[in-house]
Amino acid sequence: MLNYAWKGGNLDWIRDGADKPGSAQRFQYREKPGARMKAGGEYWYTATFMLPSSVRSVSGYTLSTMDFKHHVNGHGSVPSVSFNFEHGYFSIVESIDSRWKCGSFRNVDGGQTAACDRTENVGRIGRQRDYSNRWVQMVAHLRWSGDKGFVKIWVDGKPIFGFSGNTMQWGRQVEFKFGPYRHHMTGNPGNTTLYFSAVAKAKDCQGLGIGNCAVLASNPPKGGFQNVIGRDRWVANDFSSHK
Repeated sequence: MLNYAWKGGNLDWIRDGADKPGSAQRFQYREKPGARMKAGGEYWYTATFMLPSSVRSVSGYTLSTMDFKHHVNGHGSVPSVSFNFEHGYFSIVESIDSRWKCGSFRNVDGGQTAACDRTENVGRIGRQRDYSNRWVQMVAHLRWSGDKGFVKIWVDGKPIFGFSGNTMQWGRQVEFKFGPYRHHMTGNPGNTTLYFSAVAKAKDCQGLGIGNCAVLASNPPKGGFQNVIGRDRWVANDFSSHK
């Protein structure tokens, strides 16, 4: 659960400056550094979440449920695939299928934070009301490589996104994180509760213990988005804007 009154760490809460508090807050679980995904590795992940219908329509900010983040040059992480509620929709946002230009900038704590210019592609999976008050399953099959990588994503057993090629970009390691993360807030959006279950990582699908591996194997994702009701894209100039 997130309560606006709890605020958050400086790199979230006052990331836009101390005179503009309330930018973001989170309660996320993350992999330890030694457990992060590495170049050349192949991995399977699953996580199941439930957003209560009591959470009002997400609008004017973004609520991320889980994401995969690339660690860049030892200065932090950059999201490459995330699963978000925004504008009343549940969406997947990916930037693997674009060229990155990365660097770092001085943050509000005086340290360095990684940032990358990239294109973010959005696939709207469905309306928030259709993905609320029930369990939603995400499964990912991933290989991190500079030329022979791939990303395959299923939601509720349906193929949602596929990509093959350079999946490492500027990253050295990739990390999975899950838990409520609210960002680009401009005011108090109310309390947010998000439930998770059956979060697992394995070397193969059977190791996840999900029971529908045969269904996934018979219906793999193709290139790009599938089974989405809308698409969008925007340029994220996170590095250029801080230079």
